[in-house]
Amino acid sequence: MKKLLLIAITTLLATSPLAVLADDAPNAGKVSSVNRLKYFSDYDTMMNNVKLEAYDKAFPELLRYARYGDKQAQFLTGVLFISGGGVEANTELGLVWMRLALEQETTDWKNRYRDITKNLTKQQLASLDPLFEEYKSKYGAEQQFMRCEYERVKFSNIVKHICKKSIFQDDYYKIVEYDTEG
Repeated sequence: MKKLLLIAITTLLATSPLAVLADDAPNAGKVSSVNRLKYFSDYDTMMNNVKLEAYDKAFPELLRYARYGDKQAQFLTGVLFISGGGVEANTELGLVWMRLALEQETTDWKNRYRDITKNLTKQQLASLDPLFEEYKSKYGAEQQFMRCEYERVKFSNIVKHICKKSIFQDDYYKIVEYDTEG
C-alpha cells in the first residue's frame, strides 16, 4: 500500500506545473510571489491609465500583468499591439495576446478576435500557432497559477467565466517570470 501511495505521489509531483519549472529547460521561469495588496494597487493604477488613454504609461504595466496571466491585461495588451497604442504596432503579437486572453471565455473578446481575424486565411492563422503555444506555456492560466471558473455576478443571475490568481500563502500570489520580450 505504501509503495502504491509513493508511486502516486511521485507521478503527481512529476506532472505538476512546479515540476516543469524545476526543470533546467532553457525557457524555465522563476517562481516568485507578489503581495496581493501591491498587486491590486499597481493593477488599479494601470487600469486608470488605460481609462485615461495614457497608453504609453499603461502599456509596460499591462505587459507585466499579461505575463502574470491576467486575462484582461492580456486582451488589452493585444489590442494595444494591434493598434500601436503606447507601443510599436505588432499585429502578430497582438493576435497572440488576444487569443491567449480567450482562456477566460469572454463573449465580447471572442467576437472582437473573430472580427479582427475574419479576413485572415487558415494558413495565416496557423502561422501564429507556434508563438501562441510558446506564450501559453509561459503565460497561460495554468502556468501562471490562475483559477478559471464560472461565477455568478453579485446581485444578478448572470454567470461569467472568470480567471483569477490563486492565493498560495497568506496574502501572496504566485507568479512565474521569464526573461523575454513581447
